[in-house]
Amino acid sequence: MKNNFYSKLLPYLYSSLLYFIIYTPSIVAPLNKLSITNQFSQLNISSIDFHINSPTLYLLGIIYEFEGKVDLFNIVLILINFIFIIFIIKAIEFLDIYQYLFLASGWFLTSSWWIGYVDSILVFCTIILFKQTNKEDKNSAILFFTVFLLSFSHYVLAFFIILILIILQTPNLKDFFPFIAGYLTGIIINKLLLNFLNFDGVSRISYLIDPNRNIFERTVESISNNFFVVIFSAFMGMFFLLFIHSYNLQNIRIFTSLAIAIFVTSLSLDTTRIMSVLVVPVLLKLLSDISQETLDNKINIKYQHLIMFIGVLTPFIFPNYHVWDNVVYTVSPFSEDSSFFTSLINILNKFF
Repeated sequence: MKNNFYSKLLPYLYSSLLYFIIYTPSIVAPLNKLSITNQFSQLNISSIDFHINSPTLYLLGIIYEFEGKVDLFNIVLILINFIFIIFIIKAIEFLDIYQYLFLASGWFLTSSWWIGYVDSILVFCTIILFKQTNKEDKNSAILFFTVFLLSFSHYVLAFFIILILIILQTPNLKDFFPFIAGYLTGIIINKLLLNFLNFDGVSRISYLIDPNRNIFERTVESISNNFFVVIFSAFMGMFFLLFIHSYNLQNIRIFTSLAIAIFVTSLSLDTTRIMSVLVVPVLLKLLSDISQETLDNKINIKYQHLIMFIGVLTPFIFPNYHVWDNVVYTVSPFSEDSSFFTSLINILNKFF
């Protein structure tokens, strides 16, 4: 009983160590995020930032008026992001001991460094969808609401995440209705909300094709100049498992999914960020295979344990590579803009 309690607690301790100590959470342009959140509080958006097309976390402004409380805003965002990581840990219990490899992969670093974006929400929704599409008796309500949240949060990435899941899992035709209904409802509610709040900013497509920004050339250069680093940073602790699984099983569904992820990544300046989120269904498929002993006939169990040992230690022994706009970072590009512990100390100093 006691050992079972500690085994359940360990993933949470491991993720806490990664989140708060190894990676250290950072918020993307916190002052800009606070300004937009305050605009949501006023029910009138004056900003034209295209990231407002993913409004989920900005809805905090409707719940609470932060005004100029930067430190409180930083702490709330960082803790909400960590709550979703806790949800993720609970959702991947089905992977048993291999859940540590999932936590050591690139999405975790991305979610820790790009707080203010909806990455941890997308990962959580992807896991729920993966589990549902693996079941014979699927819950249509769960499928609908999960796809709705995914689409409402980021309808572009949602489309490709769902496409990859369909390629990997091939659900029955009758299961497509909650996917389609949830996806379309998410987009409609997203657009109605932003229209109600008078958002008249730049769309994702307009941003991408803006000739003054030269986005296409920059995005392609970012992934082509750093291709190996992008792949490693997206998989991190699961990098070796990817190659071993690909070599031994040569799964065309995984190859196709990776090709889609690479193609979509080549359209974004957030190179590692997009890649690490899009490959989450592939990570789940790899770990599902190994946890179901699919690789046992190909690889000795002792070597599987060695792969897991190296994978779990990867965040501690390798630099935290992350590619953004053709630049390779080993610390968060936003680390100087926000600090959880500094904000916490600032708030505590007001009371003592």
